[in-house]
Amino acid sequence: SQFVMESARQHLTEKEALSDLEFRQLDVILLRAAESPASILDVSRRRLELEARAELALDTVQPCLERQNDECTKPLSTVAARRILAESKNLEERRKVWKAVLAPGAGLRGTLAELRDLRNRVANELGYDSYFELQVAEYGMSVDEMLKLMDDTLDAVRPLYDHLHRYASGQYAVRYHAAKPPDLLPADWLGDPWGASWPGLVPTGIQS
Repeated sequence: SQFVMESARQHLTEKEALSDLEFRQLDVILLRAAESPASILDVSRRRLELEARAELALDTVQPCLERQNDECTKPLSTVAARRILAESKNLEERRKVWKAVLAPGAGLRGTLAELRDLRNRVANELGYDSYFELQVAEYGMSVDEMLKLMDDTLDAVRPLYDHLHRYASGQYAVRYHAAKPPDLLPADWLGDPWGASWPGLVPTGIQS
């Protein structure tokens, strides 16, 4: 509520009188409030509405392999799509399924653009330059500190990443009968559109 936000802000101006635990607790209260500030209730509600709509679209829209007059004439179940991407060695079939699985995301471009603006707006309400800065603040870091940490982490894991990439490229090249391992892996060679697992490359269980 607005009262809670204003009270937390007031107490934080008296940092010298607060214990470290009290200061961090008040800071967390403001961080939580910044996600849906009551001072701009319409914006907060609209943001939650769009987030729910986007998640629902990605989780419930059934992939479609063929359409006629905007009507799906060949729907594809999520289980069937996962199985094809995990097991099929037919690149044409894989490409069609890959595009069908990712198609619902294309319809969310306008929603995501508005959602980005709404997230930045709720963050601005509590003094953050962007929603990213708000998210970073939960770690007690500035944006520059977080970006440096990310860059340093990428540099640290780069040798391992390059080794794994060469291994995956070689394995997939054999699987799809490519003349040589590609420098960049074609996306539809991968078994998971979201990159959460590597079916077809490492053992995995697919539930029917």
